[in-house]
Amino acid sequence: MSKVNKYRLWSKVAQQIVGWDQVQEKPHLIWDDMYVAMQFIGLKDKSGVEIYADDLLKSESGKIVSIVFWEGSFCIDSPDRPLVSESSIIFLNTCKFWKVIGNIHQDSHLLEGGE
Repeated sequence: MSKVNKYRLWSKVAQQIVGWDQVQEKPHLIWDDMYVAMQFIGLKDKSGVEIYADDLLKSESGKIVSIVFWEGSFCIDSPDRPLVSESSIIFLNTCKFWKVIGNIHQDSHLLEGGE
């Protein structure tokens, strides 16, 4: 069984998320400049919510990070530490302990400490 790449999109015009069902109906939108493609990383958070690139996740201790695609892999990015793929691999193995709280397009203020 092959893995299906799954996406959702951020509409720059409508300022809203376009879900996977709609993307399947209009797959050409993935390459449209008016949308930002966010790929499913293949993991779920502690509540069973699918994690996508550009999502914001929060730990039980309150740390907030974003998921980015960097140098060929999904990694974490955090305001308080540089992007490091080695620590990202450890993090991605612990996603089940984190919670999706938004995405960088709608909730970027959360990275600055506000909620």
